[in-house]
Amino acid sequence: MGKIKYLMMFVNCFISQFILSQQYEITYEVAYKATKSDTLKLKNFYVLKLDSEKRESIFTSLKYENSLNITIYKNFNRNEFTSYESILNNNYSINYNFNYSAWKLENIQKDILGYSCRKAIISFGGRDWEAWYTNDISLQDGPYKFYGLPGLILEIYSRDGDYKFTMKGLMKKNLTVSKPTAIPLNTIAKEKEFKLKIISDPASQYRNQMLQLKSNNMGISVSFNGKEITQKETEQRIINDFEKWRKEHDNPIEKDHIWIK
Repeated sequence: MGKIKYLMMFVNCFISQFILSQQYEITYEVAYKATKSDTLKLKNFYVLKLDSEKRESIFTSLKYENSLNITIYKNFNRNEFTSYESILNNNYSINYNFNYSAWKLENIQKDILGYSCRKAIISFGGRDWEAWYTNDISLQDGPYKFYGLPGLILEIYSRDGDYKFTMKGLMKKNLTVSKPTAIPLNTIAKEKEFKLKIISDPASQYRNQMLQLKSNNMGISVSFNGKEITQKETEQRIINDFEKWRKEHDNPIEKDHIWIK
């Protein structure tokens, strides 16, 4: 009898720990216009991994193709908010601030996926945003940089129709929130300076790598469609691909943001 009682206590403890789990995985569909002239939106899925006990989260793409090229890390205990971008095959981090006190709550309600939601509005990144959050889920977070409402943001969209985040699923899940490895740019001013330098010469990083290899007496060859091409030809291809991507992505989520990849 004693063994059965001990077993029941262990099972009850295990179930309680699962029910009271503090880790969540929230999936969002992101629909957006990559260019200002687009009539159709690109779609991608992002996941918000959130540890409410440690009060930290990370928002990242489930699939790289057609993604916004962003990862957002939030640590509310340390007031640490960092965005990550992949630029020319390197990952860079930039610290940012989000003014959550700018939210305006409105007494308007609607249901989303069975949750009772309330409306809030905010101006951010040169756009006006409308958000719908629920008090039924006491997680004061949301997609991208958005947070600070009295509940989880299930849906948020820019009133110009260019960007929309919609929750598609939520589950309790054992997970670990960890920061990506990245080269720190730290401030937004340094980020802008760095990006403008790349825009002026997109092939500079490749050229510097080639110079370093040559200084170490290391040779390298580059092939395209089975044919070896020169360093100059490679640099021109890098420039062409870079400029083509920029032309097809001229509508960043934050209008004053320089969007490059």
